[in-house]
Order: sequence, then C-alpha cells, then structure tokens
Amino acid sequence: MDQRLQDADRRRFRRSPVNRAGKVYVRRALRYLPVRALDVSLGGLLLEIKSERPLMIGEPIEVMISDGHSAIMDGDDVVEARIAHVSPGKDGTQRVGLAFAHEGAMAAVAA
Repeated sequence: MDQRLQDADRRRFRRSPVNRAGKVYVRRALRYLPVRALDVSLGGLLLEIKSERPLMIGEPIEVMISDGHSAIMDGDDVVEARIAHVSPGKDGTQRVGLAFAHEGAMAAVAA
C-alpha cells in the first residue's frame, strides 16, 4: 500500500462495506432521520443521512439499522454512538462517521 494512503487512513479497525437502511434518533432535534449504512467496523459506522440540518461532532446519537429481513426494529436494535465527523453531501445528504459508545455494538449493526 502506498505510504501516503497508510498515513491518511489511521483507523484502528478494518471497515466492511454494507448497504442497509435504518434510522437515527437525534436527541438535540428530538426526531428520527432516515439513514443508509455505508460501512461498519468494530469501532464505528459510516452513514449517509438525509437532513438539511447540520449535525454536530461529538453529538450523541442512537442508531437503528435494518437487518434486511424485517421492517420492524425494536429497542434491542438501538446502538448508542457519537458523531466523529461530518461531510456535507449532495441533495441534502451528509456523510456521518460514528464512533460506537460500547464495544460489541458492531454485532448489532452487522447482524
């Protein structure tokens, strides 16, 4: 791998691509927003979120990602995280990197 790429990507965990729908609960806004999970690792998750409102780094967020088999998600499917980085996208979307609040959260997302 090119040394510049290694230096630019300092993630502690390998990421795996996913393509699953879900939602997040933004406590500050008291609302749910639709999301698409793009990749997941042991430490976090990359989402595409449709929202015109900017999300804030460090903000706590609750994530629910569909398992692809059921349209119903319950309380056991909630993963707590915090926003690690935000990049504005096109058409009112944002790419949002999340850091899981607890170890083992990836299992709930990747199941």
